[in-house]
Amino acid sequence: MAVSTIRAGDQVVALITVFSCTRLYAACLICSFGVFVPFVHLVPLARDHGISASTSAVLLGTIGIGSTAGRFFLGTIADRMGRDRSLVVMFIGMAASLAIWALSANTWILATFARVFGVFYGGWVAVRPAVVTDAFGGRNVSGIIGALYTSVAFGTLIGPSAAGMAFDLSHSYELPIIASAASTILAVVIVAVTPRSASLPARSVD
Repeated sequence: MAVSTIRAGDQVVALITVFSCTRLYAACLICSFGVFVPFVHLVPLARDHGISASTSAVLLGTIGIGSTAGRFFLGTIADRMGRDRSLVVMFIGMAASLAIWALSANTWILATFARVFGVFYGGWVAVRPAVVTDAFGGRNVSGIIGALYTSVAFGTLIGPSAAGMAFDLSHSYELPIIASAASTILAVVIVAVTPRSASLPARSVD
């Protein structure tokens, strides 16, 4: 019973800690409003440009291929250049790729967007747990990462839906894409200019 109480208490501490780390939570929350828009709206946008349904589906799959590559290669690079710095690079890369999306009007440019966005998205996914571990140590890291990922849940729910509503009102994806890029740029600012939280002190496991 005592051990269970201690573990439950540790989980609460982990949750409080991650919410107090406004830097990471706010950056992931704001970024997620735009990051998941391509997964829902890339295919409809491609279809609006006269691209076939099968090719549009391949474009969406290209994001997944790029994401896999990013998790392997950018995750490895992040270990060498520093995780905090790499997180900023991932945000900048996703913002830049969304700018490409805003200018896309044919299959090749959309394919370029999908590859570049996928790579940096994959790197973002790979580096987040490492950033948390660097900041707080290995103790309670699973609980901290789990709490941090609730930020992404809000963005996943709201971002694509809001983009769809904006398209219905304007009959254009220009505003949703610009807003997606802007949210990612704001995440860059949050991570780059706010101070990093101090690491949690190591605790006994007795």
